[in-house]
Amino acid sequence: MLRVNRAADAAAVAAFAAGVRAGTPKLKDALRPFVAAEVKRFGLASPYPTVVTTSLMAAMAANPSKPPRFREYQAIELEPSYHKWTDPERVSLPTYKGKRQFTVALDHRTGAIPLHPPFAGKLIALVRRGTDIDLDDLS
Repeated sequence: MLRVNRAADAAAVAAFAAGVRAGTPKLKDALRPFVAAEVKRFGLASPYPTVVTTSLMAAMAANPSKPPRFREYQAIELEPSYHKWTDPERVSLPTYKGKRQFTVALDHRTGAIPLHPPFAGKLIALVRRGTDIDLDDLS
């Protein structure tokens, strides 16, 4: 999460300095070289360029007057195809060296849970809250 947000932050600053703004025609295509350079520099896995580009486009649309700022533990939104949810309390996510399994503690007291595997067709977000990393359903 930390490296993805740092890559998004660096790509945002570079794109903004190059004159890429929210109203730029074909914004996604204009952001790709900046995102690709930062994703390579931070050594992120193959699905993360899309995650970073999507985050950048949303942040630029929300505040077009200045470059977006991504906090180190800001939520990362993942498409359903990026993760494998085989066990109710473990999720497998892509990393630079393959896949890594994370334990996800689903607290039934905090919201409308239980979330059952798989998250077919749903957006999820990894969110750091204090010392915990939570998995949120965005759909």
